[in-house]
Amino acid sequence: RSTPKPSSAASDVYKRQAKDILDKYDFILNRAVSSTENILSLCKNKLCFKSFNKIENGIICLKGGDLKRELINIKDFDIIKLNEIFSEPFFETKKILYIPSPYIHRDNV
Repeated sequence: RSTPKPSSAASDVYKRQAKDILDKYDFILNRAVSSTENILSLCKNKLCFKSFNKIENGIICLKGGDLKRELINIKDFDIIKLNEIFSEPFFETKKILYIPSPYIHRDNV
């Protein structure tokens, strides 16, 4: 018999549709099963402008495959190839894609 896990803000957020989330966040993390353009569209106005972190607020995605075509219109991004860190076969084509907040929207903070 399993014990139910207590709810947390993070688990509550991922259960909602992106369009229904009105809060703003420093970072948005996702397991990217969608195109980067679609992810950027879904995350529009969801990132705080003011950053208190070592890196700028932004979107962090776990992606696989060749991202060249997907990133052709994105000017600022970093990629970490996970196969350079992990030797397991699962990580052979996996990457962490970081896109600093690309939005013009500014919070009144």
